[in-house]
Amino acid sequence: MTWGDLARRRAAAPMIAVAVALLALTGCVATGDVVAPAADIESAAPRATATPTPTPRPFASPSPPAVFADQVYTGVGTGETEKVVVTVPTGAQSVSISVTCVGESQFGVEYGDSMALGQAMLGGWCDGTYDSSWPLLPASGDVVNVFMGEGIEWEVVVTFSRDPFDEDEALTRECAAFSDVLSQLQNADDGYGFYAAFGAAEWYDRVDAATYDLAELAELAESSSSELMESFSAILAILQERDRVAGGALEDVWRDYGPISDACDRNQTPLVIMAEFGG
Repeated sequence: MTWGDLARRRAAAPMIAVAVALLALTGCVATGDVVAPAADIESAAPRATATPTPTPRPFASPSPPAVFADQVYTGVGTGETEKVVVTVPTGAQSVSISVTCVGESQFGVEYGDSMALGQAMLGGWCDGTYDSSWPLLPASGDVVNVFMGEGIEWEVVVTFSRDPFDEDEALTRECAAFSDVLSQLQNADDGYGFYAAFGAAEWYDRVDAATYDLAELAELAESSSSELMESFSAILAILQERDRVAGGALEDVWRDYGPISDACDRNQTPLVIMAEFGG
């Protein structure tokens, strides 16, 4: 080897080192395989998705039942009205009463003072079970009045509810209108007969006016398919007879308005007769 060959080899060594350094910087390997840049590798790799943490829902408490627990009372009739004090639950809006009695006696049950409250009593003959409902008013109180014949065993079940009393507004209007008809008939009979305030001619005029009002009421009831339609029509037919005897209008029809009275009582809008005569 000559000195010149050694010099050429030494000169070539730095060049090889530089080339290796350049290969390292460009990300290539000595075998010649091409490798993707680091940035591309990261984008190709699947990214971890964050799992959302569920938000806990607030605990929903179940709605309270609409009906409160039954309150049961028993006794033996004395022939006098007995007062049963009940417990009125907070939130109650209506009350139902079921009465059971068997025997030779009539009975009557009311929640509070039915006359003062403008409500109906529950009554009948002691041959089984009867029931009715009432709305709870501020003046209703907490007393159930029970009348039973002497020696008659009875059971009263009182059930309060959070639901309001289901009053039928159409029936309420019909009961009020029929109460007016009955009042006209009663006053015609009383004024002609017991009080002798007028003669037969005015009695007929008054009854005719009541008949006209009932005809309008029956027509409305028929158009609305009211449950009272048949009873209104039956009473109207009686009042339209021209051979009526003066003084007995209400007596002629009282047997036919029982279903009307029952329906109005269930609706807690009982029939009311407004007297023109008497104290």
